[in-house]
Amino acid sequence: MKNQEYWAKRKANLIYEQMDKAEKQADKFDDIYRQSKAYLDKQINKVFDKFQRDYGLSERDARHVLKNMKDQKDLNELRKVLEARPNDPNIQRLLADLDSPAYAYRIKRLERLNDDLDRMRESIYHSEKKGSDSFYSDLMKDSYYKATFDLQQQTGLAYSFSDLPETEIKRLQGLKWTGEAYSDRIWSNTGALASSVKDELLVSLMTGRSVRDTSQAITERFEVGQNKARRLVRTESSFFHNQMELLSYEDAEITKYKFVAVLDKRTSHICQEHDNKVYDTDKAVPGVNYPPLHPWCRSTTIAHDEDVDYSKLERRARNPKTGKVEYVPADMSYKEWYDKYVEKPRERELSGGEFGANLDYVRSDEFLNKLEKHPKTSHLSDSIARVSRQMLQHRNGTPYEDYYLLDAETGRVVALSNKARKRKGVVYNEQVRNAFKESPEQSLVSIHNHPSGYPPSLSDLASLQQRSKNNTVKYGLTIGHDGSVYWYSKPNKRIHKKANQEYENLIEKMIKLGYTEVKAQEKTLTLFAEKYDFTFERID
Repeated sequence: MKNQEYWAKRKANLIYEQMDKAEKQADKFDDIYRQSKAYLDKQINKVFDKFQRDYGLSERDARHVLKNMKDQKDLNELRKVLEARPNDPNIQRLLADLDSPAYAYRIKRLERLNDDLDRMRESIYHSEKKGSDSFYSDLMKDSYYKATFDLQQQTGLAYSFSDLPETEIKRLQGLKWTGEAYSDRIWSNTGALASSVKDELLVSLMTGRSVRDTSQAITERFEVGQNKARRLVRTESSFFHNQMELLSYEDAEITKYKFVAVLDKRTSHICQEHDNKVYDTDKAVPGVNYPPLHPWCRSTTIAHDEDVDYSKLERRARNPKTGKVEYVPADMSYKEWYDKYVEKPRERELSGGEFGANLDYVRSDEFLNKLEKHPKTSHLSDSIARVSRQMLQHRNGTPYEDYYLLDAETGRVVALSNKARKRKGVVYNEQVRNAFKESPEQSLVSIHNHPSGYPPSLSDLASLQQRSKNNTVKYGLTIGHDGSVYWYSKPNKRIHKKANQEYENLIEKMIKLGYTEVKAQEKTLTLFAEKYDFTFERID
């Protein structure tokens, strides 16, 4: 088992990863605030433009009227202050100005802008609340499974655990661990923003402050609101992440944890004081002896090795069917673990049963984005996404495969075969065979669907080698019904028929070692890639 220092660094990297997600979510909230500010600017411009047009007052004249009264918050209050000095002729002139149609109009328009602000506050709140609910739910699930994976890697035992229930997610989202639930804090923050902007508008509309100065003042108020939103999402993300760490300790019956502070120049004194101290799991209190201890907190925890009861874990690790203890391979990745222990046990919620296609994902921006950002598929991302949707929609719920050849430059469909009834295998029709023979060198991209979501098979590679004897195919792609995408090149060395049996035997050995079917195929392909001189990779 690896030492405590290793796991401390690993947990620190994980909290950094989750905080990076929080920053990206905060960026989305920034967009909400920017859009709201732009709308408000537009409304303010309408007020000032109409005020000047209808009453013929310049900004200069308006500023002159009350240039020394910019700090007053209410018209009636201002009148009381002025009326207390009745003998001053300048004050009497100001009072007369306050009763003028221009000021009456300004107050009327102020009331309308205040109504706009109240509606804007509601809109920002609901947008931020909805985004927060969804983000925190996903973050909790991700943190819980990664925390469980880390514990199983740390102990080497694949003990059983349950899916994170929605009731637990809702319970944690409603906790008032800082005095208010995050939904209440969002409401408070947006309320403070609306109130401060109303104050700035009152000053501007009463004094004739320029649109530019008004906009700058309101921008500063919105920046305060954005910073509060960012601080909230960072702090709540840290809370939810660490709560999932705690839940994983309880699942594994771990009784103690060690506090881990990220030690650098930004680490707070309070976190430094708790660093490396050991506490009882059942006495963990956020803000006291369990992170986060303060806003922007980056501290985390690790299981305290000395108190782990491995005998309990071993009993819980027994496979109910075989009676054998299951172990986690030392080089098993999180995705491999997730596929085997989280994803695989779940029933598919897709139409079509075993070979159901995840059409929602393939039609999503997320699927297109991963094609766009990868250098091997970016130039044909739109065409690949379109053909992928066509294949998966056509073959949803079936074990059959469609085959397309695309122009490597334009993405145009050169040939296709979509009538196959051969289980788990492509069929080359005359159109496809002619395209192989007649197309220029390196001018085609081969693409077909894989119902089980597996990587390209050795047969796929051998077939590409045989069919593209004149080197017409630039590269091949497989599209899994789960939305997985694999890129592969044509082998430069001949793959003999006897290699298929060797390929299948190696996959079986990998599976017996604890790897998933997908990972077993990937590892086997990696070995064969050196032998037959080809490359492949998953597009993520």
